Amino acid sequence: MNEELLALVKVLSKERSVDPEVVFRGIESGLVAAARRRFGLPDSAPVKVTVDRASGDVRISDESGDRGPLELTRTVALAARQTILQRIREAEVAADASALVAKKGTVVSGTVRRFQGDSIVVEFGGAEGLIQRREQVPTESFRIGETIQALLLDIRGPEGRGRPILSRTHEDFLRRLLEREIPELREGVVKIHTIVRDPGIRAKISVSTAAPKVDPVGTCIGVRGARIMAVRDALRGEQIDVVTHDENPPVFVANALKPASPTKLVYFAARRRVKVHVRLEKLPIAIGKGGQNVRLTSRLVGVEIDVNTAEEFERGAGRVRWILSKVPGLPETAQAAILAAGFTSPFELMETPAAELATLGGIEPKLASEILAVCHAEIRPRGESAGPRPGGGPGGSRPGGPRGSRRAFRPREGRGGPPPAVPPQASVPAEAPPSGAPGPTETTPVPESPIAPESPPTPATEPPPALPAESAPVAATNPVPSEPPEPDPEPPTPLPAS
Repeated sequence: MNEELLALVKVLSKERSVDPEVVFRGIESGLVAAARRRFGLPDSAPVKVTVDRASGDVRISDESGDRGPLELTRTVALAARQTILQRIREAEVAADASALVAKKGTVVSGTVRRFQGDSIVVEFGGAEGLIQRREQVPTESFRIGETIQALLLDIRGPEGRGRPILSRTHEDFLRRLLEREIPELREGVVKIHTIVRDPGIRAKISVSTAAPKVDPVGTCIGVRGARIMAVRDALRGEQIDVVTHDENPPVFVANALKPASPTKLVYFAARRRVKVHVRLEKLPIAIGKGGQNVRLTSRLVGVEIDVNTAEEFERGAGRVRWILSKVPGLPETAQAAILAAGFTSPFELMETPAAELATLGGIEPKLASEILAVCHAEIRPRGESAGPRPGGGPGGSRPGGPRGSRRAFRPREGRGGPPPAVPPQASVPAEAPPSGAPGPTETTPVPESPIAPESPPTPATEPPPALPAESAPVAATNPVPSEPPEPDPEPPTPLPAS
């Protein structure tokens, strides 16, 4: 029995964390060259080396048969050393690759080692992973030596030598953190349906349960928020909203919009659109900062959401009704069907394809195209006037006007729209005369003359100062010219009597 060889196999398998069978196969491969040299065989001669797993004896065989045992001398061991170590290294790499593949989709913890351009190199479990720029949270920053948690997203590269790709922005990263903190999720009592994230800022999660006595939202939050706070700390302060899942889209939207409380929800199944009515004071809460709350809710439920007050919705529907009334030959049933589809503004109607309008209203495609033509005719860029504009472009004084300007619903003149209201001319009340001065007299506004006077009079901006009681009034030094002067842009001020 070759006890020294068996002891060597045991030590190598323990130090390198590989299976003993891998070490035995490495020894057999390494002793092939030594066996050819020992028996004087050419390099191309087929030789087989077998190591007995129980006794450790080494036997050689070729085409001629069994050549007997091979004595493991120092020369034979040195010749086989490099091949044995190479086989062990290959086995280590394959074992590490298999371990990484088994960890794919799980959360790993490592240490920041260095920065490679915009990417972060993280060392974990004897491997080096990469967090690319698109997988990093924009609001986070790390230092070298800091501990970091991330999701093992993928392994990219040649098989056995791939580079682990980590992520902190993926939805499954939040899912795995929740499963780690909440045992009901691991056991299947509570189920996560959908996760949407605005990484680093806010996330929404929809959950449900089949157990009648289990509150899915309370289970995920925990006592005094202990469970959800642990997950939030791992995400460095990202706000997490847990809502109850529902198969009915309006109910699901109402759950997901919390803390806002809608007063009414209308669902249009044909367009997968929900109109949410809220009070005016609750409108900023329902929309969220930068539209974040309604945007995440739309992604969570999978429908388009319009949030506004009831008055604004009614005003928008009135504009759509006015547009449809301008289309010649459009039946009232088609108008009612299009209004029932939930159009809240003429712009939304204008951006709808003609084929979809024809399907919604049950009309011919030609008539749907006429509806869009009326929309384009009645809606023009904000600030556009009916007449020619200075500067030669649609933007007013600037040539060409701004590209992509916002469009406003403004009916053109002469097309049945309400005429623009003319503001009344403001009147300036006359000031009371100072004490001791002659009282003002009513003056009729002087009509405009096409001929300007040679020397325009000095405009009277202030009344003359009061004279002492004992002195007589002084006549005005600037007489009124014989020809009527051109009036100032402002309303004329009454002149004192001379």
